[in-house]
Formats: sequence, structure tokens, C-alpha cells
Amino acid sequence: DDNLLNYDAVKDFNNILAGAVDSSVSSGAFPLILGGDHSLAIGSLAGISRHYENLGVIWYDAHGDLNDSRTSPSGNIHGMPLGISCGIGDTDLVNLYDAGPKVKPENIVLIGMRDLDEGEKQYIHDNDILTFTMTDVRMMGIADVMKQALHHLAEKCDGIHLSLDVDGLDPMETPGTGTPVDGGL
Repeated sequence: DDNLLNYDAVKDFNNILAGAVDSSVSSGAFPLILGGDHSLAIGSLAGISRHYENLGVIWYDAHGDLNDSRTSPSGNIHGMPLGISCGIGDTDLVNLYDAGPKVKPENIVLIGMRDLDEGEKQYIHDNDILTFTMTDVRMMGIADVMKQALHHLAEKCDGIHLSLDVDGLDPMETPGTGTPVDGGL
């Protein structure tokens, strides 16, 4: 796809990461993945999803990362990993490590949202994804938001993957992000 930047590098890295996460979980270890680009969530979710029938995802980020090549204004795959994991977008990335989607949209909770593209807004609306904006976090407090997120996932999910993008935090606290959005925690 001409609109996917660094495609081969992202795909190759995520295949390796998926195997490492799968091996980590298989051995009984807790996989903690730290990286510099949120596209690594493609491999992280691919590797862990084979260990759960109904994996839940808490996605703490300023962005939904639910774009595909048609809805992405930039073509950056780091704006697509959650969408890819839900089965939208490039076929090879969707089928990375195991064929098909890795998570169901109804098993996702978005937290910290404050910069969503139009395609992401539509996907969230169409799939009724539980979403907490930063306004919600400020009004309710992060503890209450997390309680609601866990309650939403607890009865239907057999595992939870937490993804925290540094741009979910305020850029005054974390100036190293390439996609800063004011108003985070």
C-alpha cells in the first residue's frame, strides 16, 4: 500500500515481537514491551492474543490509532495498530503472526482521547467502543475511569492488554513524543 510509511520495517519488527511476546507468555512470564513507536502494538497484540479467547484492551493514548490507509492523514502505521488488530487495513498486517483480527472492538476501552481523526470517530461510533476523553478523566478522576474500564471488560474478557502511549501524557511532562497533544495527564 502506497500510503503506509516504513511498511517493511514495521512488518518485520512486529513479526519478531509477536514471537517474543508469545514465547514470554508461554513460559509464564509477564511481557512488558517498551518502544519508541506505537506500531509495536501490532506485534504485542498478535503475540498475546493467541493465549486468550476474548482479549480485552485498555488503550491509553491521545489518539485512537484506529486508522487504515484510507482514513490516515499521514500514512504513519503508528496511527493504525489498534485498527489493524481489530481486522481493518492492510491484509498482511491484519494477518501478522496469526490470521485474522486479534481483538474485538467491543473488548476495547479507549482512555485519554483528545485528538481523533474523522475515520477513527466513525469507527468508534459504529462499533460502540467505550471511550473516555481527557475531559472525562478530569471530571471523574483516573481511578474511577480505570474502575469503569475494568468493570466493562471483566465479565467478557479472559485477559487484558494495557497499552500506554507516551502522547497520552501531557507533553510538558513527556516532551519526547513525536505527536504531542496538550492536555494529557
